[in-house]
Amino acid sequence: MSSGALAQPWSIIGGYLCASVVALLVAHVLGRTLGSACLAAGMALILMCWLRCLHPPAGALALTLVLADPATIAMDWKAMEPVMLAAACMLLSALAYNNLTRIRYPKRPAEPAPVVAPVDSQAVTAEDLKLALADMEAFIDVTPEDLEQLIHASELHAKRRSISKVFS
Repeated sequence: MSSGALAQPWSIIGGYLCASVVALLVAHVLGRTLGSACLAAGMALILMCWLRCLHPPAGALALTLVLADPATIAMDWKAMEPVMLAAACMLLSALAYNNLTRIRYPKRPAEPAPVVAPVDSQAVTAEDLKLALADMEAFIDVTPEDLEQLIHASELHAKRRSISKVFS
């Protein structure tokens, strides 16, 4: 899912950094219990959302670091080194794979579509998409620009289909 917002470089690096710092702080303050592991995961997810670097596997990392085995516990704050190294390796792998397969990664903001007044007053606009996404009480890993591009492409295919039926 290289185009998803949760798989972008800032989400990977920021997510793992937030999760490891929060988990190690919680483990030092509250100890290594199941309750503190759950608290660390929840706090890490809230911090990631606030910093706009949500990466769900990092929530699992917070649990893992709090409930780690004795060897990892003995590493204390040095446990961040392999965590961040793994995040960097994951990012480099994503860059290499996507460049080899010619998929644009990291995803760059879409060029703004030319503002065209809808011919039909019932046509969906970019503002309609933003409002609809805000109305949904769930996180959807898609941008309004991506949805608008999808709708325009769908409309184009529908027009081509209807024109081909007229001439066939």
